[in-house]
Amino acid sequence: MRVILLSIAFAPERILHLHYQQVYSTIGLRPDRHLVLNNHYPVAEDQVTKAARVIAKQYDAEFFDVGKNLGSAAGYNLLFQYAAPADDDIVILLDPDTNPVTPDWGKAMVDVHMAEKKVAWVSTTFPQVDKEFSERKHKEYEVAGYRVLEPTETMINSICSFKTKVVREIGGFYDATPWYGGFEAMMWNKIQGKYKWLFLKDYKEAADPRFESDPIYRQYKVELAHKRSTKLEFGAWLKQNNICTKAGK
Repeated sequence: MRVILLSIAFAPERILHLHYQQVYSTIGLRPDRHLVLNNHYPVAEDQVTKAARVIAKQYDAEFFDVGKNLGSAAGYNLLFQYAAPADDDIVILLDPDTNPVTPDWGKAMVDVHMAEKKVAWVSTTFPQVDKEFSERKHKEYEVAGYRVLEPTETMINSICSFKTKVVREIGGFYDATPWYGGFEAMMWNKIQGKYKWLFLKDYKEAADPRFESDPIYRQYKVELAHKRSTKLEFGAWLKQNNICTKAGK
């Protein structure tokens, strides 16, 4: 069994630095591989691409670039294909703005996966999902000594891990739009009734750093994934709204 990290580089340079620092200082294990896809964040694009490549090298990650934004799920599917994991491997998906703070969250994920065959998907918790669990029916119990929460419906998801065998069985990763959004609902529909999705109650992420430093992308995500008022890729949406994409603007 190997642990393979799959990352999408699609954020301002400062956020990428923070993300990698937090992941590697708290994960609690040494991944066997780490694959990074540059998805061409369009604000200060050349600067961000250069930084993403340098940061990946700093952490011994394999860097991939197909010259354009593939979107979230399609990007992870490409990395999954490049990684060619064995059926007993665990893959951990990392958004570029996730901010884990509880030590050993990666080890906890792997331990839970290994302890129960029916567990397909393990996620960390964070303030938004804690609120959702407080308002919705769910189960709470222990697996391998860890307190876990099992949802009965779709919840918000952030750092998450999957058994490779299950990913292959359901045909990969899915979003509801070509770019971003609806991952949780799409994946839940694929595994519901067959496998379990568990959250690690005591392994936390802090607030999303992009909320404070990248309000334009936050607005885009709301319009794309929640209001469904646009179908555009982020760069095209910026142009439509006459928002400057040059460095320092």
